[in-house]
Amino acid sequence: METKNEKTRENRLRRLAARQGLGIMKSRSRTPASLEYGGYMIINHYRDLVVVGGYPHSFAMDLDDIEEYLVTAEAELEKPAGLT
Repeated sequence: METKNEKTRENRLRRLAARQGLGIMKSRSRTPASLEYGGYMIINHYRDLVVVGGYPHSFAMDLDDIEEYLVTAEAELEKPAGLT
């Protein structure tokens, strides 16, 4: 079962993803032996595709991976044009 802190963190990351035009999906699997159990992936609702977390299996990310991806992507978006 999720703790309050995990749910708060998940909601914060969902808002961060939404600001970037993305969404976070959580696996609905209830079987702990499943590879998808408790996992996440980032999706683009507008293009109906998985951005990250679909390899090597569906829902292959945890909240740490999600946060790392979104923070890095946000930093890239904030860079002035022309800088690499």
